[in-house]
Amino acid sequence: MVDFVQKLSCESGVDRRRFGVTGSVLTGIHQVSFSDMDITVYGLDNAIKVKNTLLREFGRSDSDIRLPQGEARERMLQHWMQRYGPSPAEVEWFARRRWNRGFFRGRAFSLLPIHHPSEVKEKYGDEVYYPERIAEGEARIVEDEGSFFLPCTYGLEDVDVDQDASDVKEIVSYEGFYSGVFQVGDTVHFKGKLERVVKRGSDRVARRILIGSPEAKGLDYIRPKLAGNDSA
Repeated sequence: MVDFVQKLSCESGVDRRRFGVTGSVLTGIHQVSFSDMDITVYGLDNAIKVKNTLLREFGRSDSDIRLPQGEARERMLQHWMQRYGPSPAEVEWFARRRWNRGFFRGRAFSLLPIHHPSEVKEKYGDEVYYPERIAEGEARIVEDEGSFFLPCTYGLEDVDVDQDASDVKEIVSYEGFYSGVFQVGDTVHFKGKLERVVKRGSDRVARRILIGSPEAKGLDYIRPKLAGNDSA
């Protein structure tokens, strides 16, 4: 793990002090012989630098940082299809966009970006959310910087919902599967809990789509709109 962080730090220019650990290492239940390496990186700019580093390494044939391959990749794709319900074409699309999981010298790793405290502007109670119903529709992604974190957020435009909800401005997901995969310009299909958002001290009301609510009973999703019949 130390070697992995050292490599990420050197290749990305991100100070080692901006990395941390989570998962079994954090809780002290890891097993040296087989446990994954679950790494954190603090701050949006640092997360972008590390993402670009990993993408470069994945593209190098001589790198010791690799994407899941062979049986490991097949198990991952089958798990995604069973748990999240995408089609084979969609699950391949997700695999191409997934950047924060792979193998370092044969050991599986994940990387979880975390906001630096200076980036957190919202305080508890600044917004109040009122559930309305389960809604599905289509929208275009116009903001993706908030998608690195959990919960992840995507800003939306051109929202077309099954009923009148033209003031939907974002999708928020507590399901990490959707973090950091969609980009500005992507068109997506979604199904999730429609919520009314009221800001404290303001008369402005907006709506958002929430992924990961108990009301959706695991049937909510965000999926790419693929060309032709690829998503069928």
